[in-house]
Formats: sequence, C-alpha cells, structure tokens
Amino acid sequence: VNHLFLAGYFLVPWQLIPAIGLARSVDTKSAESNPVRWWDPVVAFAGGLAGLYYAWFASFLVMAAAIRSGVCRKSWAPVLTGFALAAAAGLGCASGYLPTMFRQDGPNPMVGARLALESEVYALKPLNLVLPFEGHGSGLGIIRHEFNGPHRPLHEAETYYMGACASAGAVLGLMAVITGRRGGLIESAGFLVLMLLALAVPGGLGAMVAYVLPGVRALGRAGLPIAFLGLAISGFALDSGMVGRSGVQVAM
Repeated sequence: VNHLFLAGYFLVPWQLIPAIGLARSVDTKSAESNPVRWWDPVVAFAGGLAGLYYAWFASFLVMAAAIRSGVCRKSWAPVLTGFALAAAAGLGCASGYLPTMFRQDGPNPMVGARLALESEVYALKPLNLVLPFEGHGSGLGIIRHEFNGPHRPLHEAETYYMGACASAGAVLGLMAVITGRRGGLIESAGFLVLMLLALAVPGGLGAMVAYVLPGVRALGRAGLPIAFLGLAISGFALDSGMVGRSGVQVAM
C-alpha cells in the first residue's frame, strides 16, 4: 500500500512553530517574546485536515512544551493554550473523517484491522534516521543493511534517513538539553526532539497510546518532524555563529 503524505508535509514546520515558542516560554519575559499568534489554531486545524499523524505529533509536542512552560512559570495559562491548539488539530482531524462517518453503504470492508502490537513493528528506529541508504558512497549503508536484515520487507519508516545536517542538528539539540540554557532556541528545539523520541521509539509512550487508539501505530513517521527540527537546529547554530556577518545571515 502506497501512502501520499507529501500534501501535508509543508504544514509540519508551521505546526511545530507554536511548540518551539511554548518550549522557549520558561519565564514571563520569554513568554512575551514568543506569543501564540492568531493563525496558529488555523494552522493546527489545517494540519488536522491534512492527516492524522502529523497533527498527532504536533499536538503531542505542543502539549509537552505547554506543560514544561506551565511548570517553569508556575501557571496554567500555557497548558490551556496548548490544549486549545491540540483541540483545533483534533477538530480538523474529526472534520476530515466526517465523510467516512456518514457514508451510506456501511463500513468499508477493504480497510485492514489495526493492532496495538503493530506500534512496536512500525516504531521509529533512530539508527534508520542517521544511517544512509544501502549503497551509499560513504560505505555506512552496509551497517544499515546489517541492521535491517534481509529476512523481511521494510516498512516506510525504515527506508529513509535524515541526512548529515539534520542528524547533526538533532544530536546538537539533545546535547543542549543536558548542557544548554533552558529556554534557548537550540535547547528548546532539542527538547522537542527528545519528546518525539520518547513517543516514537519501540516501547515508548506511543505504544501505550496505541492500546487506546490502535489506528495511531506507524510511529516511524515521527522521523519527518525530527528531521525538520534537526535542520532548524543546524540553521540556528550556523546563524548564531555568523553574528556580525550580515551577508551570510541574509543568505541563510
């Protein structure tokens, strides 16, 4: 079965921007500098219409960032903001399923059953994100071949990788979570990478969710928002390193 997700990919950065802003809002001053804009719920709703998975990943990150902001600021306001954005995404998903709910000829017999156990099979393997494809000129594709093995067909999340820039950015962000200043741009994006890994890896939080919502089981698709965050972190790091070199900053 082939899936066409390209139509929803362009919304992923816009869906994650509120999560980055909330993750940076660790005190009153930073919250004033990173407000939620009026169009953020509109984008969340549009993301829900575009598909369930990226709306779910974005909503999870928004709520994780909102809870972190609420704990740091000792306020319920960020949590309520995050819940409102997640609710907008949920409303978009529900609206997209209305035609299925009101079909007149009964359930579609061609739809396969979804099992909670499949969340482990289709979970995100971090090695698949960082190792290049088999036959890559670097020779690292051999490691990927040995990791995946030749004994079974690969699912969609095992057939792509992020690339060097996104991988380096993701690692830098995770390091910043440990060593960086809380609320910094790189640290905040790294926090979101960490939350996605906690959700999508085998045995992660997503496996528990799948027992309630078995339709949300292809957790390997979280690789796309991780790749975006990794590229964004690389851009942030390069931009901060080019302070005073206005020509390079404008080009970036």
